[in-house]
Amino acid sequence: MISVPSPASSHPSSLPTRSSPHISPRRRAEAEPDAVPSSASGPLSATPIVPQTFHTPLKRSLIAFRASIEPSIQLRHPAQVHGWSSMSPPESGVRPIKIEFIDILTANHNRQLPAHSQMRRTLRPYEYSGNYYGKWCFVKESTIGTVHEPWGIELVSPIFWACPDSAWRKDVEATWQYLERQYSITKSASCATHIHISFQPPGIFTLEDIRRIALAILHFETAFEVLIPPDRRRNLYAKSNWLVGQHLGLKNKSRPESMAAINDATDMIQLIHLMQPVYDRDYAWNFNNLFDSKRTIEFRKPPGSTTADQALAWAELALSFVQAAVRYGTLEKLQRVPSTVRGLYWFMEQATVPSMNEPGRLERLFDGTAPDAALEPQGIRSDLSYREERQWEEASKRKTAADERRVIMHAQTVQDPYW
Repeated sequence: MISVPSPASSHPSSLPTRSSPHISPRRRAEAEPDAVPSSASGPLSATPIVPQTFHTPLKRSLIAFRASIEPSIQLRHPAQVHGWSSMSPPESGVRPIKIEFIDILTANHNRQLPAHSQMRRTLRPYEYSGNYYGKWCFVKESTIGTVHEPWGIELVSPIFWACPDSAWRKDVEATWQYLERQYSITKSASCATHIHISFQPPGIFTLEDIRRIALAILHFETAFEVLIPPDRRRNLYAKSNWLVGQHLGLKNKSRPESMAAINDATDMIQLIHLMQPVYDRDYAWNFNNLFDSKRTIEFRKPPGSTTADQALAWAELALSFVQAAVRYGTLEKLQRVPSTVRGLYWFMEQATVPSMNEPGRLERLFDGTAPDAALEPQGIRSDLSYREERQWEEASKRKTAADERRVIMHAQTVQDPYW
């Protein structure tokens, strides 16, 4: 996991010059963020059930977030590393082999990397209680589980501090280099990389924080869709918060109407339920962890990562976006920025903190994309009959076509710098 400086930094900064020719870097337009008023109800409670009241706002650093990297991967090892064949005999059983696999992998990791974050020696169940975020750990994940090598498994990082001069990325790279030396790392279409973000102290999100993040998510969804590989765009486990939003797109609200509803929300629970149902975490941006012990916002859209550079690029995107959203994600400011790749990059670079953010890592995601590109989300549902789903898809296509025309027209009427 990563703990990150938050937007209200006392250190105004600008992004380093980018090497990419298609987006030219700008200095931050403002040295200080817009005022972030505390909600009347205060920040979200840490209680792991839907709270009825919220605590009084606590003092926090707006340049300190918490975040975690959770890539799901497939691992295969050379037979000599663990002393047994990758083809396990039927009588041996899958469970003992997988447990032995994890036990030896983690023991070797901890012995070879004593100066870095250690790995928990046991395989963590998917549903769990307690704090598992002090160390790296492997997690059972049914959507990618296998009964033979390569083992489908989720790797969950410890909590890292992402703040100026933090070396948390080196910790990620060290663990990944160990895995690359000893194992073959692959991924399937079912693999993903989930990024969790929260403030430090944990869970201190105000109503206005959540509002700004939610508004920015809806506004820049068409830019994020460009960056996401095609096989992750129409994904049942990372649905569009707008198009498949129970109280937004599914209520036939346009994107501007949905953003207006978010802007008018008067309490935290109402706002979060606009973004997704409380019983369904499988949205591109999952807010339901704010109701449990994690107290994070989870970015679920990225594909599986097979290298540290890939995982860190997606972490940088989520971190930079949340930083900018909390600082600048008001409806008035967002309406000045196009919902394109160029607009998203410009928006994020306004909140960059030197020696904390590494915008160069975003090159992996942005290079090769057209600056004015924008792509509407594709809806997917599992609660409809075949006929109902076809009818809904046709209605969704009309909705996204109208939004695409709006996005194009808006991009043609605004010019960088946008404020």
